[in-house]
Amino acid sequence: MVNKKPGELALAAFFVFLGIVLYISAAGFPERAQTSTAVYVRFVGAGMALLSVADFFMTLRKESGKVELFTNKTYFFGLVGLMLIYMILLMLDVGFMIATIPFLTATALLLGNRNWKIMATSYVSILVSTYLVFFRLLQVPMP
Repeated sequence: MVNKKPGELALAAFFVFLGIVLYISAAGFPERAQTSTAVYVRFVGAGMALLSVADFFMTLRKESGKVELFTNKTYFFGLVGLMLIYMILLMLDVGFMIATIPFLTATALLLGNRNWKIMATSYVSILVSTYLVFFRLLQVPMP
């Protein structure tokens, strides 16, 4: 059994730092990238920092819990395996939208979700919002 609160606080603080570094690093991009790629990097950095600050303070407010590491090895190794397959599919230029649907389905099934209506609604929401934010709003090409 391990006290998980210090680890959660450290992880949240690290992601706040990483978000700030990303945001600041966008200033060093070439002039031609300041209206495209730099906007995306600033968006990701600011979002990561803000969400991590919120996570940090929420972690401070909750009671410390104990966690037993690797209680369910099937979940852990199954999720790691699914992420590796997903990364390979993305590197093989299968496409983000096409690779994401089976990844999300397999992940949901592995974790025990069997409600197909909720799963389908979640997939459509994730894919449409990703398309709108990154492809349309930030003009970042989809892989």
